[in-house]
Amino acid sequence: MSSVLPTSTVELSVRCSGLRDKDILSKSDPVCVLFRKGGRQRQGWIESGRTERVKDSLDPQFSKKFVLEYSFEERQQVRFDIYDWDVKKGKLEEQVRPVAEKDGRSNNNKQQQQQQQQQQKQQHQ
Repeated sequence: MSSVLPTSTVELSVRCSGLRDKDILSKSDPVCVLFRKGGRQRQGWIESGRTERVKDSLDPQFSKKFVLEYSFEERQQVRFDIYDWDVKKGKLEEQVRPVAEKDGRSNNNKQQQQQQQQQQKQQHQ
């Protein structure tokens, strides 16, 4: 006789504020990607869904919601990565993440950003 743990359906909404601007001529176009940690047989992080791309925003509020089956009796790990989605690059691994820290906090130092943008412009000239 196997015991099945009860689950509940959970709907998650995502919004961000103060993302770093990774684009030179416009603001970032963020996309949120949800990853879930693999189960007992599977190791590593598995992509479970993506939001829409929000054009030119450092404070996106994504419309798409993530719907997950959640069991309160066991530990389930999820990770949200925010990417600056460049349409010219179609693969996830080619995209740039505006949020650098893994704990979800954004480093939004305007002076540092402006210095980086000036350096990038000088390199392109």
